[in-house]
Amino acid sequence: MTIGIGVMCEEGDTFVLGTDVRTVYGKSPLPPNDQCGKMYDLPPFDLIACIAGSVTQTEAIFSELCNQVQLLKNLGKAVKLEHVRNALEFSRKKELRRLQECAFQSQLPISLYDWMAGKLPDGRPLDELALKFGRQILHSVVESFENGIIVAGFAGIERVFLKGYKVKPVEETSSPPIHVIGYPPAQIAAMNVLIRRKQDIEMMLPRTLFHIHEAMLSAHKFGDKLVGMPASYAIIRDRRAGRPNGVSRFDADSTVFKDWLKAYKDGRDTWGLDTLMAQKMVNNQLRVQAPRRTNRNLTDTQD
Repeated sequence: MTIGIGVMCEEGDTFVLGTDVRTVYGKSPLPPNDQCGKMYDLPPFDLIACIAGSVTQTEAIFSELCNQVQLLKNLGKAVKLEHVRNALEFSRKKELRRLQECAFQSQLPISLYDWMAGKLPDGRPLDELALKFGRQILHSVVESFENGIIVAGFAGIERVFLKGYKVKPVEETSSPPIHVIGYPPAQIAAMNVLIRRKQDIEMMLPRTLFHIHEAMLSAHKFGDKLVGMPASYAIIRDRRAGRPNGVSRFDADSTVFKDWLKAYKDGRDTWGLDTLMAQKMVNNQLRVQAPRRTNRNLTDTQD
């Protein structure tokens, strides 16, 4: 499991995404691995995705999503939010159906297609026991479909802020614009911080970054050793807004976080971070990413 957080700020001109870099190996005696990539870009658009849950499932979903987004590049500025949302829905459903088909073929001597048709390949109808067992297989796969993905940024001139979680329909921008995915106790801990800090769309980037960092620290504390720490945060700013814009990163071990944690401890109001001075401090440490044609992992902290 893990934790993923996405927030829209600066009146909708900026998105910030954060995720930890820990992966665990179930009941295996292996220790956690804190070098796992869970945040990726989706070229040719200024879109970032972060994942949570089963790494094998979410990686498969993201891989298909990359293919689907690449198909949209010919639309250019004509790309709409609906196109990206449909691409995400298709990618999630494709992986779910693949897992269900695999489960069917390993537990019943027929394919999922034959079971849905209600008959064997030779035309004989399935009995009630086979139909009931098939429903149990489908339900078990749905129950084990543990994944979450947040997609945020800009496609064409459209803002994109989507969340896919388990088998639920894709959610669009929430109000306030915050999406959190991952290990449930860690989700609650992170949301409690963002709610207490009254995070909203009007806040500037420095204040939003700090709130997300606090939320990540809380998620790590209450994550039962399943949630690690982030390596960096991804910032996506509308290219029509002020510079720096496009996709950039901000290191999670930045000294500004250490200073701000001291300055705003015990729940002190963070209004002082909605200033041009704080904005300049953050801008000076942003590492701007050049536009790319192919995707890469954004969790690393090296250029």
